[in-house]
Amino acid sequence: MAPDKKLRNLIYNLRDKASIVAATLSLRRHVSSVRLHVVRATNHSISTPASEDRIADVLSVGKGSHLLPCVCMDVLMDRLHETRDATVALKCLFTMHNVIIKGPLSLRDQLSYYPSSGGHNFLNLSNFRDDSGWGHWN
Repeated sequence: MAPDKKLRNLIYNLRDKASIVAATLSLRRHVSSVRLHVVRATNHSISTPASEDRIADVLSVGKGSHLLPCVCMDVLMDRLHETRDATVALKCLFTMHNVIIKGPLSLRDQLSYYPSSGGHNFLNLSNFRDDSGWGHWN
């Protein structure tokens, strides 16, 4: 592996660890646990796909209170729209696919109502750019 790819992978792993630590130290326990499940299911690791256990953890959020499914979709959509890494974007989309196919009704409803404050197409990924060099032909 090239040194720049190793550095990029290290930076991505550190970002994931920082997100996990921030969620763990948050005072809002229910919200932080949802964020923790989403970050773990959509990590930057290229070599490992999102495991069934991690996806099941995200899907179990829908069985909680009425607030948690809304928070889960907010966190998942924010992660999808803020990332510049194709791996994370694909894992977010795969997680959303699992919500649609296997998820409880409360999560599926939140997916159809997102975003609650706007009216734009939340799956519009036309602004997504992965500048990492993966897939660019020289």
